[in-house]
Amino acid sequence: MSTNRRIFLAGSLLSVHALKAQDLYPSRPIRLIVPFAPGGSADAMGRLISERFSAGLGQPVVVDIKAGAGGMIGSDIVAKAPPDGYTLLLGIAATHAIQTALGQKLPYDVVKDFTPIGQISTGVIAVSVPLTMPVNNLKEFIDYAKANLGKVSYGTGGHASGGHLVGEGLSAMANIKMTHIPYKGGAPAFNDLVGGQLQAVMTDTTTTGSFLRLGKIRVIAVAGPRRSPAFPDVPTTTEQGVPFEPGSWFALFAPAGTPAALVKQLNAELNKMLNNKDVQERMHVMGIIPTPGEPDAFRKTQQRDIDVWSRVVKTAGIKVDS
Repeated sequence: MSTNRRIFLAGSLLSVHALKAQDLYPSRPIRLIVPFAPGGSADAMGRLISERFSAGLGQPVVVDIKAGAGGMIGSDIVAKAPPDGYTLLLGIAATHAIQTALGQKLPYDVVKDFTPIGQISTGVIAVSVPLTMPVNNLKEFIDYAKANLGKVSYGTGGHASGGHLVGEGLSAMANIKMTHIPYKGGAPAFNDLVGGQLQAVMTDTTTTGSFLRLGKIRVIAVAGPRRSPAFPDVPTTTEQGVPFEPGSWFALFAPAGTPAALVKQLNAELNKMLNNKDVQERMHVMGIIPTPGEPDAFRKTQQRDIDVWSRVVKTAGIKVDS
């Protein structure tokens, strides 16, 4: 047999094996990177995905928390992982839209280095204060900050997170001065809020809701295009005179180059989860709205939000240095 013939047959066999491996996907556990600390909304969402995908795909989906650097550490792991469907990322608006809008130096490109599986949900950022603070709405909070110059610190789920940008936006629009304290997730920030080390926390509704139900905090506003189902009686920042509408979202990503067949399979599993009534009820309790759809539709949402946040940053004159 000629050398060329042997090479052809070897290549054909490799292609057949690759197709068979793809047809059998998944044949081993899948790793789901959650880039934020335990106890927060990302952790809760990651475990919900793990539960549903494990049952639907017939293989364990293992949550692997890699917190730090505002989600960059976990995101970078996925950006550099093999595009074989066995390493996925739970991304949020902060990691895949806001940081780029701020001009952050990232070790990856949020568009080119990831393949979207699909959007999971939409939501808002909640503005919370301790029960000991004498404020009940956004106006009173702004007045309090002006009367206590240099004494108001707010915590968020991380540097360049949605909460961070909301805090900087409110500071610019209301002409107040606040000190940002970044954490590796919303839960640690709330612990310090309750403990008296912070005057406010700005983060997602899921983490906020768990502390609100404990009766330890007061939610005075939500930043987003509409009120949250978790706090239907809490007005938006726009309703309270500060026009700040960009919301938040969760999305599922794989590394760039992931085969289209695997993306289609994972997207179908994601939409199956999001159309489940039990899951929808659980997500509404978390204060977020399930958003099933196709990968291409979410890609347009991601790009739109990068553009929207970029305009917010420019209009409000937001500069994030730390």
